[in-house]
Amino acid sequence: MALDRVAAESAFLHLLVEQLRPSAPDGHLALVKLLDHIAGMVGGHAAVITPDTRVIGRDDASSSLLRAHGSATAKRVREGALGAACLVLPGSYVQIVGIGSLRPRPVILVAGRAQYPRWVADLVNYAALALGASSTPSRLARGEHELAPAVHTARAAILTHLMAGDVTAARRLARPVLPGVLDTSPTRVFLVECPPGSRTLSLESCRRALAGAALAAADPHCPDHVVVVAPPPRSPHTDEVRRALKELVEARSIAAVGESGPVELDRFRDAYDMAARALRVARRRPERIALHSDGKQLAQHLPDSARGWAQAYLTPFQELSDEERFDLLSIVGEVLHTGHAAAAEKISLNRKTVAARWNRAGSVLGVDLRDMRVRAELNLALELAQTQSQSAPGGTREPALSLAEILHSPAALAWAQELTAPLRRDARPLLRTVTAWIAANGRIEECAQHLDAHPNTVRNHLAACERLLGRRLVGRSGGAHDLVIALRIQSAARRGR
Repeated sequence: MALDRVAAESAFLHLLVEQLRPSAPDGHLALVKLLDHIAGMVGGHAAVITPDTRVIGRDDASSSLLRAHGSATAKRVREGALGAACLVLPGSYVQIVGIGSLRPRPVILVAGRAQYPRWVADLVNYAALALGASSTPSRLARGEHELAPAVHTARAAILTHLMAGDVTAARRLARPVLPGVLDTSPTRVFLVECPPGSRTLSLESCRRALAGAALAAADPHCPDHVVVVAPPPRSPHTDEVRRALKELVEARSIAAVGESGPVELDRFRDAYDMAARALRVARRRPERIALHSDGKQLAQHLPDSARGWAQAYLTPFQELSDEERFDLLSIVGEVLHTGHAAAAEKISLNRKTVAARWNRAGSVLGVDLRDMRVRAELNLALELAQTQSQSAPGGTREPALSLAEILHSPAALAWAQELTAPLRRDARPLLRTVTAWIAANGRIEECAQHLDAHPNTVRNHLAACERLLGRRLVGRSGGAHDLVIALRIQSAARRGR
């Protein structure tokens, strides 16, 4: 019900703005659309009746509206003795609100079968205020200010839908408030860090600077963050978003910005995670802004022939029915990146069902998915399989590579060295710790015993690795997959010398 209210308020605001827009090609039609929307909210009728009794609306108005307009109470509203009034008539509840200050004046009449919620009545009052004051900018501005809470709530609801993976609902809510912003996919996410205790001011600064080119809403997961969702990176709007946020950082209205790579809207959480990793990097940079490096994925550094290994690795899935293959692959992708619990919530399945399909996927492939090294291999196979071929149509394909050849390639080694460079530069033995942790399959106590160190030392080293790499390692977040592969590549390179 709350989201229905948000959607209704958002659509109302959009239609009211269209009616008040000086360049509107047909003001009468815009007003009729606004009245239609109000009638839909109350499940009845709405019309504007002028002093000469001309009816503006979709039809000739209901009998209840005409009876109300002929009442002594309505006459007092038309003549300015009353600002507004309500009448209870047989089978209907009618709200009458005066428009403007002329005498006599037009009125809005809204009739529902029963008394409707107070917030709907408030919207009718806002409409009358805005229509009557449209020639007075200062009064109109006050009316828009009163509507601002509804718009803010709508933006928060849009972000909530995106985080839940409900793109259809998010787009439906966004169209009246931010037309065009979510209509295309992929999109990018900017995670904005605000100075402590000043998120409200920073959020308003973002919205003014973005001027409708992107969604800006408070991050429900962090009290000092704002989430900005922008159209595709190659559109002019995204350039405006980047430039606007950079200027806000320079003006110190916001503290830092992390930008994701392009991601389809139904994988919004992945984009959010990318932006969060980029934000950690941005905090350490003088310019305080960072873009998530798409090049950090090994799959994008490898030749097209590397896909042959991935296709062979995933071949057992092709022997399943289309339905089972789809079910298993969708579960595998989510669990690899978010873990069982988050995957179950996103796909709206029971956790036991998710666990059963995850185990079934391991059986189909003939691998033990409890091993984080196996999970990293599977993740690489899926990334390679999803990478679009860059070879020209009809061109000669290179022979497929084996996994060993992939891991020994110069491109893979360069990628691995770049990824682990922050750990090598640190004075602490972070590479030694994380290598032992992977060998212990993520078990901290076993890793500590192998290193003859305290478990808290291992935890501290892993936390330092997470900060330096800008990704979560501990837990089923998917952040460890690349590091597992990178260390395996470097180990193979050392053995090959």
